[in-house]
Amino acid sequence: MSVLRQIVIGGLMAALAVGTATAQSFTGGVRGSVKDANGVIPGVAVQLINEATTVARETTSNASGEYNFPAVAPGNYTVKASLAGFKTYESKGIRVGTQQFLTLDLTLEVGTLQETITVTGAAPLIDTSNASTGGTLDREVLEVLPAPGRNAFLMGITIPTVMTAGDPQFNRQQDQTNASRVSMGGGGMRANNYLLDGVPISELRGRAVLNPTIEAVEEVKVQVHTYDAEMGRTGGGVFNVTARSGTNAFHGSAFYQTRPVWGVNENFFVQKEGISKKDSGLADTYYRLYGGGFGGPVVKNRTFFWAATEGYRSNTTRNEQQIWPGLNQRVGDFSKSTVAGVPVSIYNPYCRGGAVSAKCPATGTGSVATGGLFTGAIIPRTHPAANAAGFGLLGAWPKETIGGPIAANENNLPNASATGPIIDSADMFTIKAEHKFTNKWSLSALYIYNKTDEPGSTIMKQDAWYIASQDNFFGPLRRRPHVAVLNNTNILNDTTVLTMRYGFSTWQDSCDKQPFSAGIGSLGFTGAYLNGVSEKDVFPSLTFNEGVQSVGGWGGQAVRWNSPYSVNATLSKLWGNHSLKAGADVRRIGVDLETVSAISGNFDFDRLFTSNNGAANTGHELASVLLGTPASGSVPFNRGAGNWFTTYYGTYIQDDWRVSQKLTVNFGVRLEHEDGLQEIDNRQTVGFDQTAVSPLNGRVPKTGLLAGRTINGGLIFAGVDGANTAQGNPAAVKVAPRGGFSYSLDPKTVLRGGYGLFYAPWNYNATQHGQVGFARDTSLAQSASANGVPITSLENPYPALVQPIGSSLGLLTGVGSTINYVDQDKGDPKVHQYSFDVQRELPGNMAVTIGYVGATGRDIGFAGTNNVAIN
Repeated sequence: MSVLRQIVIGGLMAALAVGTATAQSFTGGVRGSVKDANGVIPGVAVQLINEATTVARETTSNASGEYNFPAVAPGNYTVKASLAGFKTYESKGIRVGTQQFLTLDLTLEVGTLQETITVTGAAPLIDTSNASTGGTLDREVLEVLPAPGRNAFLMGITIPTVMTAGDPQFNRQQDQTNASRVSMGGGGMRANNYLLDGVPISELRGRAVLNPTIEAVEEVKVQVHTYDAEMGRTGGGVFNVTARSGTNAFHGSAFYQTRPVWGVNENFFVQKEGISKKDSGLADTYYRLYGGGFGGPVVKNRTFFWAATEGYRSNTTRNEQQIWPGLNQRVGDFSKSTVAGVPVSIYNPYCRGGAVSAKCPATGTGSVATGGLFTGAIIPRTHPAANAAGFGLLGAWPKETIGGPIAANENNLPNASATGPIIDSADMFTIKAEHKFTNKWSLSALYIYNKTDEPGSTIMKQDAWYIASQDNFFGPLRRRPHVAVLNNTNILNDTTVLTMRYGFSTWQDSCDKQPFSAGIGSLGFTGAYLNGVSEKDVFPSLTFNEGVQSVGGWGGQAVRWNSPYSVNATLSKLWGNHSLKAGADVRRIGVDLETVSAISGNFDFDRLFTSNNGAANTGHELASVLLGTPASGSVPFNRGAGNWFTTYYGTYIQDDWRVSQKLTVNFGVRLEHEDGLQEIDNRQTVGFDQTAVSPLNGRVPKTGLLAGRTINGGLIFAGVDGANTAQGNPAAVKVAPRGGFSYSLDPKTVLRGGYGLFYAPWNYNATQHGQVGFARDTSLAQSASANGVPITSLENPYPALVQPIGSSLGLLTGVGSTINYVDQDKGDPKVHQYSFDVQRELPGNMAVTIGYVGATGRDIGFAGTNNVAIN
């Protein structure tokens, strides 16, 4: 359960004071009444003219004196009203923002059409249209406010109740993961929706597939609580982006930014040590940021375009201190190795129990006669217990960092210290075109391509295989998002407007394989392991428990986040005092996975196998490598391969009823359905049956705790024996009511309140999608490293590599291991949002809002996997 209680007090400029409304659209609207001293006036011709393009829309006030312009693209407008016998009314400089809905009442005076009453900048500072909360980041804000990484989404933290938990250094074009760790209005992290010109660009994990350049953004509407039935598939809020468009005049801008090294100094402590910029690597760093945009008319008053680009090149550094195998340790000499200043003793684990064996001779160093103790803590390479693969692993480890050879000390303190470079590059290209076919039909198209490359930092020489720090990428991270959006607007008549949208997005998110050119065959491995691993040119993953740097293992990763289509449509209708709209929304969201890390297997080492039954100052994890005695390990079989997707459907109806000049009531209902996650070839589990009688009954003796008991339970596989092909048990129809009101106490004060029920998307895991049976690891069988004799060594660590078996074992799948699965009974996450506030217009073009905002979550989940041991 997630609950937020927060009081917001703040002074908001006009751009922030007007509230939000629908979320699947990026367009706004203007509505109001036309009257004179005697009351409302029907039949008045009202025009809405875009001041940048001169494109105009016309309507006529109805029998209730109401007029309405729905689906208005963000921009500055003039509203003009005319009727024979009255002076023409003209209001200029009316700003309609993204998802901004203005109520503008027009008062006509008796006179002639040739007489004109002109009002400038008459947009209201307070919102009398609805109770939704949030704010707008317009062009001025985007250009003026400091924005590390120029990430428009992260600038949303300037709006009350918007909070971020991501690492602040990751705010660049390629930082979709950290930039999406945002909570809005008390909602969950990554529970938000991202819209670009009205089309969702959120992927399966709740991240935006790209962070658009500010050069291509007109404004960002940060919608925190929106009590409108058009809003769907969010458990928090919406980042609603309007892409910049061309006008009747050509405009352009360009920028270039650099950070010259001569203007940068080392930190205080580095300077005190007398280290120069050249020695620290700072002299080789650079940062170059560039971009710009240009647009205008293709055909005046009819066709427009805007193109933008932004990119950067940077070389930053990361200082690293690590523990590498010492030069003596690599050949078995631990005589100079100490722990806390005490020399280390090395023992032969094959001599435990005092029996002579092939690896525990009767005499000499590391023998039964010495209790397994190696004389002088030296393991001769010719010793029977010495392992060729172990010596091969340490022998392949580079001896130099980028800064030079490693230090000579070998006492488990950092002996490798250098400054590793990180050379990043990024480019983004955006093009948007708009065309007005007729006065009642217009179309726009938007396309964005983003290309980023980000290597991991390493202090190893670049011609060596790379080191895998736990907090760094192992190999270049390459991201290639594509987004395309089409918007179609048809004005069917004076009171009816139809908008239709289509979009798709795809995002290649991959890391390159870091090859070990000599191949693992050169290290001394033999048998099934050498013959069976799929990537023989990837260095095995080695992890250590006593501080030695973990290395190797990255076989590359290929992930593609796909949203092949998102389609939505809205029909808006003015009927008396009611502004009605109805619509539908369909999306398909998925991910393709290919390969993941540790494709050539992993080995974990500790000191215990080479210790005296765990005694202090005995044993060394690198000695365990040389004797070929890993504590544990495993080899995956192409873990993660598959094509997963879910399909979302939504439909709604909404009524904005202007009850009177003072009171507006908004109410509506949304109906939704989202399939559970599916795999295109049904290569997944869809739950766990706790009542199924296991085939283990009759195969194993029921003694002890099992005496007289029936063994139950087993995995359920997609499409097998009539099972569902989708995970979970989502409701066939989810009903989400919304409501709000806005009441004007006087022309400068308004009370607003609202409530909405929202069904949040499930926050899926990156790779765990219930794949037991279709992804399988071969685990290394090993005895207890603290006191047992090794039963497996690196000579042939995996006598046989197991292959995925799919659903062929049925209820026996995973027996003897810990499995994970997606709960077939998991509920539909839901969030209740509610708020109440008072807005007051102040002198000096200011407004103040005092409000209470709340959100309560139910059945909120993350990833959706349960773990259980099947023994």
